[in-house]
Amino acid sequence: MDAFIGLIGFFGIIAGIVLLIVGFKKKKNLKGGIVLGVSFVLFVIALAMPTDTNTADGEKTPVTKEVTDAEKAEREAKAAEEKKAKEEKEANKKAVAEAKAKKDAAEKKKAEAKMSPEDKRKQKIVALKNDITNIIEDEIGDKNNMDKKRIVKISTVQSATSKSEMVTLKLNASENFTNKMTKGGMGMDAEKILEPISKLDDVEVVTINWLFPLVDAYGNEKDGDIMRIELSKKTLSKINWKNFDYRNFESIADSYWEHPALSK
Repeated sequence: MDAFIGLIGFFGIIAGIVLLIVGFKKKKNLKGGIVLGVSFVLFVIALAMPTDTNTADGEKTPVTKEVTDAEKAEREAKAAEEKKAKEEKEANKKAVAEAKAKKDAAEKKKAEAKMSPEDKRKQKIVALKNDITNIIEDEIGDKNNMDKKRIVKISTVQSATSKSEMVTLKLNASENFTNKMTKGGMGMDAEKILEPISKLDDVEVVTINWLFPLVDAYGNEKDGDIMRIELSKKTLSKINWKNFDYRNFESIADSYWEHPALSK
């Protein structure tokens, strides 16, 4: 209906304009203005009327498509199916990983059963040295402040009273402004690495030999022992690391030595 009225108004506007032009030329009143005015009003009314959304059956067609219950159910079913597939995939992946870990453990145990006691100890020492290396590098770095490698050597000797190891660490110390501060720095670094080392099961005794550039009577400089701290597992177990003062290593260590140069 609104389209029909709009069409009449449109053609009426054209007719009104034509009548105005013709009447102006012939100097006659052909009522073109009235036709134009009425047509214009009809055209505006047509534009203002709401669009007819009725279908042939008299039912209104929605302007926007609404999600039906069926579509919603279909989407939910698809999501549930995808979730289930993902869970099954993860479960299968976990089962494969667990099976592999179990197989590897069984093969390792089988291989260890065939190893001689000496080979077992060698394997244990390799693992122990790796653990100690990681502790040292994590706690005090892989180099000192003179750009030298922190770890010079890690050696082990099996304890005569147990299957644990007596570990000796040769480490390059860092330089400081004074001999006293250099000594304090070695004590603090020793504390940092001895706390985690004390928790390793295979360590019976740990000895730290700090190395530092020393000048002999002839003026020659060479790295030499400047401090040595030896602590047994029994002594380490007594230390409350939370409240411990590194300056007490001198009094609690099973063995302690420092170069006379540190006292100057």
